[in-house]
Amino acid sequence: MITVTEPILSKPKDRKHPRLISSVLLVNLGTPSRPTYFATMRFLREFLSDSRVIGISKWLWYPILYGFILPFRSKSSCNKYQHIYTDKGMPLLYFSQRLHTKIQQRIQSRFPDTQVHLAMRYGDDNIRDQLDQLQTIPHDKLIVVPLFPQYSATTTASVFDAVAQCLRRWNFLPHLHFIRDYCNQPGYIDALANSIEHYWQQHGRGEKLLLSYHGLPEQNLAQGDPYACYCHKTTRLICERLNLPTESAITVFQSRFGPSRWLQPYTEDVLQQLATEGCQRLDVIAPSFSVDCLETIDEIAREYRDLFIDFGGHSLHYIPALNDSEAAADMLTQVIQQHLSA
Repeated sequence: MITVTEPILSKPKDRKHPRLISSVLLVNLGTPSRPTYFATMRFLREFLSDSRVIGISKWLWYPILYGFILPFRSKSSCNKYQHIYTDKGMPLLYFSQRLHTKIQQRIQSRFPDTQVHLAMRYGDDNIRDQLDQLQTIPHDKLIVVPLFPQYSATTTASVFDAVAQCLRRWNFLPHLHFIRDYCNQPGYIDALANSIEHYWQQHGRGEKLLLSYHGLPEQNLAQGDPYACYCHKTTRLICERLNLPTESAITVFQSRFGPSRWLQPYTEDVLQQLATEGCQRLDVIAPSFSVDCLETIDEIAREYRDLFIDFGGHSLHYIPALNDSEAAADMLTQVIQQHLSA
């Protein structure tokens, strides 16, 4: 009888096995690096070339984009960016960086081996730049957090596309945790409600509260994008948390672009109507923006304020985004920790 003994395989003592780590990637929309014409054009070109954002055939869209929109919109947008640019840079980038720092400090206090990174969907410091730096590090988990509270295919899904495109080049794939949205998190609703209450305590209270969300074409809703539903739910939860009667708070949509019908009611239309009906003071908050940016600082706090006054209103008060507040950092840290502990 012949007995075959399998060899005992031992690991070489001098071979080092890399320890798997976890990384968190926070992703915001992005912004031009500076308020110049060409920097704005580069940013808009990348943004408006995303098929998630503009769902038109490129054969039809590109002649319009390059022939009309980029030359003219880059100029007008550049002028608006100049209104909000400070010695700290672009507000979206500045607040995102500060928020990232606070979240990283909180995460590393409990998970020392976890790194938190910040990327932009468009422009500098983009998703590919960040993930390329992480590619050579063996990962256990990669947690992606788009900083868009309400899911939309135009924002959150676009981030997923960019991440997936990069991960195609990775030979060792981590466990991917993609946080689709966080508008249903109690911490998010509490943070917004507390921010509104604090603002009212400091500055008084308006006759109406407008909750202004970034708009989308109506066809997006018809094609299955649930963004509008998330927005209305956010308003309802905030009103319940503040014990506001339904007639005191109005959901509106801003920043429409192009000739097609967008989600309604439009913010500017409601402003005009309320002003002509005798409303003297309005409070506006923008729950779909994690940090303040062009659409909040310039569009709401400047353009909409002037429009409201022109139609007979007295004052429009913009309640700032959560930005890099302790409440925002705590809330997002809790969301991330749920996935790190899983």
